[in-house]
Amino acid sequence: LKAPYIFLQVSLSLYNLPPLGKALHTDNPTWGARQMSSQLKQRGYKVGRRKARKFMDEMDINPIYPKPNLSKRLKQAQVVPYLLRNAVIERANKTWMEKAVGLITS
Repeated sequence: LKAPYIFLQVSLSLYNLPPLGKALHTDNPTWGARQMSSQLKQRGYKVGRRKARKFMDEMDINPIYPKPNLSKRLKQAQVVPYLLRNAVIERANKTWMEKAVGLITS
């Protein structure tokens, strides 16, 4: 069975949103589709969350937010061993001597 209705794709440029949407995004780059739709509703546009998401996709607008795993250490970061772990420091400035000898030999 075919549906009795034919759906036509309407471009969002009919809403005259592109200049307003880019301006809203440059002012607040952390806004996602929900906040963008609520702000557009406050400005008099009848735009829901999904239409705002579609509009943001058309305009290539992506919100800025913390990405996952930011606290993990980089793979290329080198781990340096602590050279003075078992050293017995008996007099002043011996740590500087130990560090210098350790750096020269390694």
